[in-house]
Amino acid sequence: MNIRERQKEILRLSKKEKESALKDSSLRDELFKDSGHYPFIWLIQGLENEEILFLLDDELIPLLEKDSRKQDKLNAIMTSGNKYINTFLQKEKIIKLIVEHYNHLCYFIPYLDINFARSLFSYIINNNLDFKYLGYLKDDIQLIIIKENLDIIKERKVNIKFLFYLGKKTIEYLLNNDLYFENILVNADIAIIDMIVNKGIVLPISIQRNKTVINNYLQVFNINTFYGYINNLNNNVYLKDSIINARRKNYTTAINSLDLSLEIFAEFLPIYEGKNRFASFSLNEKLATLSNKKDVLLFLKKLTITRMLEMTIDTFYQDLTYNFLKNVEIMLSFISQITENIIPKDRLEIYKKILNYYHLTTEERIALYNTLNNGHNHVEEFYNDFRRCRDYSYQMLKDSLIDPSSMTLVSEVEGIDCYKLNGEDFKMLVSVVTFPRKSFNYPDHIWFENIKKTASLSLISEENLTFFGDPYKSVILGFNRFDPQNIMHTYHKDVFTNNNGSEALQMIYTPDSLIDNTGSYNEILMNEKDSKFRPSYIVCYDEVKEGDIKASQLLGNIPLIVIDTSKYNFKRQGDLEIEKYRVSSEISDTFDYSELRHR
Repeated sequence: MNIRERQKEILRLSKKEKESALKDSSLRDELFKDSGHYPFIWLIQGLENEEILFLLDDELIPLLEKDSRKQDKLNAIMTSGNKYINTFLQKEKIIKLIVEHYNHLCYFIPYLDINFARSLFSYIINNNLDFKYLGYLKDDIQLIIIKENLDIIKERKVNIKFLFYLGKKTIEYLLNNDLYFENILVNADIAIIDMIVNKGIVLPISIQRNKTVINNYLQVFNINTFYGYINNLNNNVYLKDSIINARRKNYTTAINSLDLSLEIFAEFLPIYEGKNRFASFSLNEKLATLSNKKDVLLFLKKLTITRMLEMTIDTFYQDLTYNFLKNVEIMLSFISQITENIIPKDRLEIYKKILNYYHLTTEERIALYNTLNNGHNHVEEFYNDFRRCRDYSYQMLKDSLIDPSSMTLVSEVEGIDCYKLNGEDFKMLVSVVTFPRKSFNYPDHIWFENIKKTASLSLISEENLTFFGDPYKSVILGFNRFDPQNIMHTYHKDVFTNNNGSEALQMIYTPDSLIDNTGSYNEILMNEKDSKFRPSYIVCYDEVKEGDIKASQLLGNIPLIVIDTSKYNFKRQGDLEIEKYRVSSEISDTFDYSELRHR
């Protein structure tokens, strides 16, 4: 009988017979040969309750220690789901094996109970090991272990690194109940504090009010890094608000105490005199390359302007400077192309000043900051202005689309109205589908409702007939009945759609500017969940094919619009240019926002 058959036979035996069979040394020798590796695992999985301890005893440990595949065998034991395994796993020699192969086995530690945890802790203390080996215990078990051994842990003089290994409940307990750990956190580097709170920790109010902690956050120079830290404080609102309010107060003081003769911040004067350096490593590195005082002053002047701009946007618009300027640029570009006054003149002037900030005088920059410091909710105002521009743009897009009912009927094809474009100007919002224009076997559906969250479309016109897909192979759907409020995103290139939308920059166009900016094809994302969002017609390049007719019939005999491409500047394309633009951008400490295209 081979080992596989023997393993199966054992699982069919009575409990008493199993005990005898499993303690047989010849069986164990077979199980620890290469051919017995999987029968061992299957035995572990098949043995119930305390039966598993007939196999997992002290005599098995030496075999396990010498086994070349001990990691996999321990994995099988730890994940067996049998509560009796803890009796075996809490043995010191087994814990030693788990610690030696921790990187492989740590993921299975959450399956183990409090008795194993207690034995593991004792092993760590007795062997002076790192507390990282507690890291994968269940949070509830971890908390019990920490409470039971708090004095021992503190005797080891643990530092902030110790908290990294702990779960949310355990960290919150220590911070709320022991000043030792509160002091560790308060005096830690800000990046380390951020890593702790990023676990979702709610800090005690005593820490949230601590001036040392608040000042640590205020020392963060880089605006991107600062916002990353602030965004991780959503569970610590008091601390977050205290930091933001203190930072804005510091901004106001700094801007209104500029050295107007040198046009730099007062805090930069010692640096200009060569008496001090920045806390920022990257800025120190930059200063080290400057050979004379004149160059240092020029650098500090530019840096002052950049910092004033960041302070202004941070204080009043609560956004990253680069992203906000791009949004302002997009909005002002759109406004310059329309005749309607959709944004109040005073706010429009402020947006223009912010976008052209580097062309203002120092006095004008100070005045702009103090003008904005009027108690208004500028974040809400800007959001509403940007949304107003988008809504206006989307309505323009809908109004520009061709409507078959206003066209001259050319013919009927199998009872379907057919229209034709022979060089006339037009705009269509279209989407390619997998339904073929020519096939022996057509699918019985065409419009996948209630599956995706977004539909990807393109605007085409007499100037550009290109979209994602081959119009000669696949059916093209056209749309002109939808709520403009359901447009989610527009862009002059592919935006790499996913079910939640896109990460590309949110642009605002007139229909003509969208076409003008489109290199190959554009993409417009629409909320497909709206029941009113249905295809209005089928677009046929050059001729009506069988698939076009089938698609129209499936959609209720919607019209066919044939485009005679010979009357337009259209060439069938192969691979199209695809480019990906994201909204956020990592900005260095010395970034010059004047590099943006200001209008």
